[in-house]
Amino acid sequence: MVWFTAMHGVTTAIVAFIFVCIIFPHLVKNRPQFYAALAAVLISILLDSLAHIAAGGAFGKFAYAMTGVLQIAAILLL
Repeated sequence: MVWFTAMHGVTTAIVAFIFVCIIFPHLVKNRPQFYAALAAVLISILLDSLAHIAAGGAFGKFAYAMTGVLQIAAILLL
């Protein structure tokens, strides 16, 4: 379960960068990509909270896998 903590760190870094982009909008060169990354992060946070509710069942494993995929997508989009 140690890798779950690392995934939360990635989400934290992405959210921090999104806040920087909101404060300094001139950093955002492609708005549709920015909004897609924002949606990916929000869905990732939602899936993570649902995985904690499911507490490690099959849905929990699926949610954690999708969280990783969405984090990769958000990093590539930003």
